[in-house]
Amino acid sequence: MNIEETECEAMRLADDELYNEAYNLLLPLIGMDSEYAMLTIAWFHETGVLGEVNLELAQSLYEQATQYEDASDYAFHYLGTFYRDQDNFAKAKEALEHAARMGHMGSMNALGELLFDGQAGPPDNDAGRYWLERASNLGHFYAKRKILFIEMSESTSLFGFLFLKLKLSLLSIRAAKLLVTDKQSIKLS
Repeated sequence: MNIEETECEAMRLADDELYNEAYNLLLPLIGMDSEYAMLTIAWFHETGVLGEVNLELAQSLYEQATQYEDASDYAFHYLGTFYRDQDNFAKAKEALEHAARMGHMGSMNALGELLFDGQAGPPDNDAGRYWLERASNLGHFYAKRKILFIEMSESTSLFGFLFLKLKLSLLSIRAAKLLVTDKQSIKLS
């Protein structure tokens, strides 16, 4: 099997929750600079699906995946969300911003929330809203939801508030339908 075929087979195994088998296929690919192998094995160690959590190894692999000139937006996204989950908000902001500038919708949303909520320093509502709106305009459901919550908190009339609640309900129904048909949609990441 070539690298691409091995990655596809490992993806199939991981989807079937055969993580040890996927790990064994992917491990040699790290030495061949496979970004997919690095990110997947990092996730295995971050989540403990192989038996125990190893955050140091996960962090090392996520960082390694972003060091290549052609590193994808996904590599920076996963590094950023890893840092965010470890409460390292300064590094999370840096990685998420890199991925957002590359066009990653989930990173736009995560960065917008990080900035708006003031997790990476003082709240920056303008920058946070900018990234949330960019993700929302691309169809990202969580960004749309966050913007609706912001608008609800800023609403000065009962009618406006109830209208936004209705929009939020309809958005939730659309998101649920998408989740049923495509649970790995980038609009839900």
